[in-house]
Amino acid sequence: MALLLPDGRVFVAGGRSRSEIAPPDAEDEKPTFRYLYPPYMLQPRPAITAAPATIGYGSSFNVSFSGGPISEAVLIGLGSMTHAFDTNQRHVQLPLVAPTSTNATIIGPPNRQTAPPGYYMLFVLNQANVPSIARIVRLE
Repeated sequence: MALLLPDGRVFVAGGRSRSEIAPPDAEDEKPTFRYLYPPYMLQPRPAITAAPATIGYGSSFNVSFSGGPISEAVLIGLGSMTHAFDTNQRHVQLPLVAPTSTNATIIGPPNRQTAPPGYYMLFVLNQANVPSIARIVRLE
């Protein structure tokens, strides 16, 4: 499995038996995990300094940030891995209205078909497409 974390790292985990041919044996299962640090982790990143805890469909909300102007705001669904499959994978591009170098008005998703209610990671990205650390927001 691979799971995006709020800080931008990717958690990769799995496991396997010593033998790929023989039936799996619980005694020789080798669970493993690692963190992938994408190249953007080494670049200057924007930082969300203020964001609402709850956002609504089609409603505008304000986000303050540091680290220069942003070019995008996105919602990413929280991971819900099971059997190496994530049925909650979702990336929702959010419209920006009059962004400045320190804040922006953002419009929430248009409807429940685009993004079901629940918790999401809100990222802002700078002009080099480097993401901030996420803020967890509730969409309702």
